[in-house]
Amino acid sequence: MSSPELDNLVRTGMLKREPAGEKELEGLRLSAERRLVDSERKELAGAPAPLWRVLAKAHERRNAVEYRGYIEHDERLLAELISATRSLREMIK
Repeated sequence: MSSPELDNLVRTGMLKREPAGEKELEGLRLSAERRLVDSERKELAGAPAPLWRVLAKAHERRNAVEYRGYIEHDERLLAELISATRSLREMIK
């Protein structure tokens, strides 16, 4: 995949073009398959909004760590995430 912006970064030396590894591609394919199966689960569609808000907040924090290196320890969010995960587990049993 290419775009003018990425090509420009390669030209300036800020990025190095690398071929995708087979193991990496297989992992992405398996992840997509799992998400597709999950998306068809009717029991997940009716989960209450507060549960989804907790999951969205946790996802936002994970991205902050992953992409910006910003780490904020939040005991309350951790407890809410554990509770939300348990609730989801019960919904799909």
